[in-house]
Amino acid sequence: MDLRKRLGAAPSEKVKVVAQEIGGQKVVRATHLKHVPLGQLDKRLEGVVAVAPQPVLIGAVDKSRAGAILGGVPEPVASEDEVKAFVTTLLETDRIAFDSKAARYGIAGKKRDARMRLPTHVIHKEGKAKVLRRVRFA
Repeated sequence: MDLRKRLGAAPSEKVKVVAQEIGGQKVVRATHLKHVPLGQLDKRLEGVVAVAPQPVLIGAVDKSRAGAILGGVPEPVASEDEVKAFVTTLLETDRIAFDSKAARYGIAGKKRDARMRLPTHVIHKEGKAKVLRRVRFA
């Protein structure tokens, strides 16, 4: 079984593997960190990705140590659609800080709404990548 292929993971994307025990059964939780490009949603998000975790539990079938996926496998396209829908709501509600000043001091509301909003998400540079990260809850 090629888990990367089932999850739609590119070779450059990370898959974290952690051993754990659930109900006395030893399992492995493999989590693919899917990078979802956001540039098509807004020009300001060009080159920015959101990281969507896709966890899968894998357990032994019997004493032969053959592995089996326990539960469902996240659908790569559905995960991408969910991320894009969420980021669209962040854009519509002005919750993304596009610069460090807005991240720290807030985002001015529209003319009808003079409140300052603290952003819930900012764009961080991680190496060469720009990643959308949550910084606070609304």
